[in-house]
Amino acid sequence: MRILNVIRRWEPIPRNQMAQMTGLSPSTVTNIVRELLEEGLVEETEPAPTGQVGRDPIGVQLNPKARSSIGIQVSDTRLTAVLLDFRGKVLRRIERELRDQSQAPPSPPELVIRIASLVNEMQDPSIPLLGVGVAVAGMVQRSRGVVFAPNLHASRFPLAKHLESLLDVPVFVENEVNTMLLAEHTYGVAQGWQNVLGVNVGLGIGGGIIMDGKLQTGSSGAAGEIGHMIVERDGPLCTCGRRGCLETLAGGKALIDPEDGESVDPQRLQRATTYLAIGIANAVNILNPEMVVIGGTHCHRFSVAEPAFRDLVASYLLPINQDVIIEPVSLPDAEAVGAAALVLNDYFQP
Repeated sequence: MRILNVIRRWEPIPRNQMAQMTGLSPSTVTNIVRELLEEGLVEETEPAPTGQVGRDPIGVQLNPKARSSIGIQVSDTRLTAVLLDFRGKVLRRIERELRDQSQAPPSPPELVIRIASLVNEMQDPSIPLLGVGVAVAGMVQRSRGVVFAPNLHASRFPLAKHLESLLDVPVFVENEVNTMLLAEHTYGVAQGWQNVLGVNVGLGIGGGIIMDGKLQTGSSGAAGEIGHMIVERDGPLCTCGRRGCLETLAGGKALIDPEDGESVDPQRLQRATTYLAIGIANAVNILNPEMVVIGGTHCHRFSVAEPAFRDLVASYLLPINQDVIIEPVSLPDAEAVGAAALVLNDYFQP
């Protein structure tokens, strides 16, 4: 898979460069590429002009129709699904309502049936499906596909196992903040960076961590939960049972004017912005990432793309972390795209 990984990252790429980048001999590279061509995993491109004497080299790139993956984000009220080709391009997108706010969430077994039905609807019979990735709002033991998602009334539910029994393809389950971060690292604004912090600002606040180019999930799948960082000892009561968690002071519920229950109160927003900056700065000071990627349904309210927000975060950073880059999420449906990327990344593992 080493050659395939090089092609994936640098496509299209001339064969002579593959030899240099992998340390393999030119003849070995030629043989491997021939096999990949025969399997239909890669395709050759037109020669790229170099301006040098001799024949221009023929490039090699992934065949987009060689394989596909499906990613599904499970939110409180809807399912969002994307079909990705072998290069990570979104071929199809479907959104389905799970419930309205007045209804209870579907039971875990019913959720499995809904997801399986959507997968069958999403597939392209002409492109072999490698697997399905599912992003959920909750803690996940990824190695076993077990979900702890209070909003879905799912506790220790083996979602991956049940889906695999219906779909007959591998199923990968991950926390939605991790998949958002993975999408940006694989296809978006965080490409090429090795140490990245992801922050999702919705009704609550979640986090994800990439260190040395790899997603870090921790011993029980809860790494990066910065929303439950205590930032005010005697602050509001959190759903986790403790007081003063970051998400109680900077999450979506902290922004809404209690009198009308809908509009964002300017004073609350100003206070929440300060707490969000403190929380992000604390995480950066601990992890020392090169980049912070911020997404979620409420991130736009904090003007995270503006210099003023970056300056506020910088005011709480150690000098060594002042160069950290802060960017908003760049990809539509990043959570679902990242779920599909779980499948593709697993296939490309050396």
